[in-house]
Amino acid sequence: MKFKILNKKYHIVAVDMPGGKKGGIHVGYDRISDTIMINKDAPYLDKLVKLIGTYLDVKEYGDDAELILKEAEKGSSLQELIDVIDRIDHIRRHGKE
Repeated sequence: MKFKILNKKYHIVAVDMPGGKKGGIHVGYDRISDTIMINKDAPYLDKLVKLIGTYLDVKEYGDDAELILKEAEKGSSLQELIDVIDRIDHIRRHGKE
């Protein structure tokens, strides 16, 4: 699979999403390589990666991640993205036990 590394610290890459998903934002996770995959044609890709990296930094360093969550309305695209990243983060931290 061809990919472009967007964030080395959190192993975030841009890819052509499996299944031919195009447009919008599609996020996947590969447990074997511990890689977060984002469709390479996602809108505002650089800002999206910065947002995800910042959110994971906040969680990693124990700051109050709830501050970010309070800014996202329930059911919004941002809240959905945060939910996906939280699930990935949980798998990374606990899925290897």
